[in-house]
Amino acid sequence: MNKTAAFLILMLLLPFACGEVPAGTDPESFTIHFHRPGFWTRTNNVQITYSAGTLPVVLYPGVEMQSNGDDWFSYTFSPGEAGIVSFNDGLGINSFGELYGFMRTNTGWFVQPEMISNTPPAGAPAASGTFSVYFKKPAAWTGTPHIWYWKTQHSVTYGDCGDIGVAEPGSAMADTGDATWYSFDFSAMGTKTRLRINDGVIGGKQTFDMTCEGHSWITMGNEQFWYDAMPSQ
Repeated sequence: MNKTAAFLILMLLLPFACGEVPAGTDPESFTIHFHRPGFWTRTNNVQITYSAGTLPVVLYPGVEMQSNGDDWFSYTFSPGEAGIVSFNDGLGINSFGELYGFMRTNTGWFVQPEMISNTPPAGAPAASGTFSVYFKKPAAWTGTPHIWYWKTQHSVTYGDCGDIGVAEPGSAMADTGDATWYSFDFSAMGTKTRLRINDGVIGGKQTFDMTCEGHSWITMGNEQFWYDAMPSQ
């Protein structure tokens, strides 16, 4: 589904998601803060798309957020506004909340819960093949991790796995031997892909969408991603 169609569907849902400010409240401006993940490009500012009952729809890729340093970006909504927001890198490669967005009516800080590294962290298995993805299964996950991967749709040069992809929830990842680290070998498919990892159940526990290039080790931090105060990094 392309982004324009997604926003048209979203607008049909807005009457149920966004209402007037309740009587007796004093609307104030609020600010959305976004922390740019380490694997996103540094050449473009983060963009924000939004829509709300009192705002025009701002379609993809949206408007630039203000850079505040240390990979933090912000955008301020006026009093009385409520926003369904999504974030992207302005290049059509990486995004969060692309399809349904996140509903916000107050100041908040967004931090991606996943960590991606191209070198193995302590205790992780060594790489094999030419392009493998490794995932450390969180203790709260009970099923075998599955990897759902697909060709990127917004950059012809960035998608490097051709038309190869799998239907959700994706392919089961292989236990590397400790029931903690799981892997999937992309060596025969390419060197880059977009993916999401889940617990094998559609609608169950899952990561956000990610882009991996070359051997990648993925770990989960706190599964919370919205904070009401600036979190420590």
